Formats: sequence, C-alpha cells, structure tokens
Amino acid sequence: MFIAALFIIARTWKQPRCPSADEWIRKLWYIYTMEYYSAIKKNTFESVLMRWMKLEPIIQSKVSQKEKLHYHILMHIYGISKDGNLNPVYETAKETQVYRTVFGTLWERVRMG
Repeated sequence: MFIAALFIIARTWKQPRCPSADEWIRKLWYIYTMEYYSAIKKNTFESVLMRWMKLEPIIQSKVSQKEKLHYHILMHIYGISKDGNLNPVYETAKETQVYRTVFGTLWERVRMG
C-alpha cells in the first residue's frame, strides 16, 4: 500500500524545470535594480562583485583552472586590477559606471559571444 501511494505521488508531482533565458534575465534585472536603488538609499555603492572580492582568498584556494580564467575575465571586464602585493585595486571612476551598467555589460557579452 505504501509503495502504491509513493508511486501515485511521484507520478503527480510537478517536476522541476530549468527556467528560460527570458526568466533568468528578468530575475537578474530585478536583483541588480533593487540592489542599485537600495545602495542609493543607503548612499553606498558596494556592488555584488565588490563584496565577492572580499572573499577572494577563499575563492582562489578552491577553484579550478577554468574557473580562475573566468574569474580573471570578470576582473578585466569590470576594470579591477592588482597591485604588486596582489591586492585588488578599484578604479573609482569605473567602479560607479560599472555598477550602473553591470547588467548591460553582461548582456552585451552574452549577445556578442
């Protein structure tokens, strides 16, 4: 009886699905927009990427070579360089511009690539 009930539940259970590209774009757009306006309200401009950079030593110790390459490409796109001691150096003029256009930049990369 129990196995029959499990079979019925498994058959009627709504299977998880992968969201479409349009749904992902809307979701990312919402996240970046809300983060931007909350930063304006708090008068701080610390983007998601800048917060991730604080986790840099942990991330670099656990990523593969392919992921490291992807990470360096992101750093190049967002205008983040390293000084002699491997500390991240943020270019202030670019930082606010990148923060405002971060979704547009990623979208252009996806469309062109």
